[in-house]
Amino acid sequence: MRTGRPVKADTIYKMQIHVNGTHRYASTQPFTVGEDGKKRYTHKH
Repeated sequence: MRTGRPVKADTIYKMQIHVNGTHRYASTQPFTVGEDGKKRYTHKH
């Protein structure tokens, strides 16, 4: 069986487990920079 692509250490798309109640989701947390200059993270499933 073939393996996937090598992992890039500097990417913002790291897979994590996001638990919401009793459900578990695979998610990433990319950030956006708001008008005030602060980073805001959101879960993308």
